[in-house]
Amino acid sequence: MKFNFERDFLEKMINYFKYLPTSPEDESWGLHVLSTGCNRIGKDACYPSTDHPAHHYFSWSMGRVLDEYQLIYISRGEGRFESIECPEQDVKEGSVIFLFPGEWHRFKPAASSGWDEYWVGFKGKIIDNIAANFFSKDNAVLEVGFHEIIIQLFSEIIEKTKEERTGYQPLIAGIVMHLLGEIHSFNKQQQFQGEDITAAIIKKAGI
Repeated sequence: MKFNFERDFLEKMINYFKYLPTSPEDESWGLHVLSTGCNRIGKDACYPSTDHPAHHYFSWSMGRVLDEYQLIYISRGEGRFESIECPEQDVKEGSVIFLFPGEWHRFKPAASSGWDEYWVGFKGKIIDNIAANFFSKDNAVLEVGFHEIIIQLFSEIIEKTKEERTGYQPLIAGIVMHLLGEIHSFNKQQQFQGEDITAAIIKKAGI
């Protein structure tokens, strides 16, 4: 199932990003979206694209600090991530990177593989509460695995930002909430699977 869906989607994937205007009304909703996009990075490709504005562009040598939260989903390939709270570590296919505002960080795909990434940036009081209680700066890379629903939700956000119909901000804010819920759920499932495996090993060893 994964193979057919992924192959079909990758054939249609087009690099896209957008930085969104917001109004006081959007911000009063409690969660507003500032940016979104998807990119296919090939082997040995320059990363990130120099087309991004200065406030989001960065180099591996310098890193960057954002004034927003970001979710980045790696659906293909692998690379590296580091932040002020996280030592440099591998990023694998099926990983989610959760970035906090004001937190220095850097990441890049491996030159040997490149990667496919989906991302969305957002702010608001609602996410402040969720981030404080359910996500951690020292555990920024979550290995949730490949899931169609995650790509579908990112795709919905992207399509809504292309249209920019009246009232779209609260709509995509709701999709971000759904996305956060799915990621949290998948991460919990992975943790429990790990605990079950550990328990089985201990039981078998008679410890």
